[in-house]
Amino acid sequence: AQAAKENGLAAVWAQAKLNQGVAAQKLGDVPGAMEHYREVPAHGGPTYSRAQANLGSLHAEAGDFEAALDELTVALRAFARYETPRNVAQAASNLARLHLQLGDFARAAELSAHAHKLAASIGDKYLLAQAALNLGTLALEQGAAKVAQEQLAQARGSAGAVLECGR
Repeated sequence: AQAAKENGLAAVWAQAKLNQGVAAQKLGDVPGAMEHYREVPAHGGPTYSRAQANLGSLHAEAGDFEAALDELTVALRAFARYETPRNVAQAASNLARLHLQLGDFARAAELSAHAHKLAASIGDKYLLAQAALNLGTLALEQGAAKVAQEQLAQARGSAGAVLECGR
């Protein structure tokens, strides 16, 4: 990583920092992983998106939900700027789940609907299932049993299609 930085190879350096973060995380060194992820520069494009998403996930696993919300929100913006609709849908769905867990139903609904729309536009059954599961869970939390039943049936159908023939 350092050699890339010293030689003006910003993209290579950013990827190296991300890779170091992933390695540290896999080895159980959460503080080290967080440090590496934080060092990925904001102009790092898709690498930055992934670093922020990983950082947000680590905060959520540690129970620091405010920091997780901040990082995952930054990640979603970066994914929207640098990534494919599939990755944006995945990031939106992940952030929606966190908002749902924290009781911010309005934001969870907005993000889940966005993820569902993107997943439908690219025909990704797995992401459709995720978004429908989020929407069904949200409907259950809000006491809308019929809507929950419809969304959960859609999630089950999309998940079944993935199991049968893949994405």
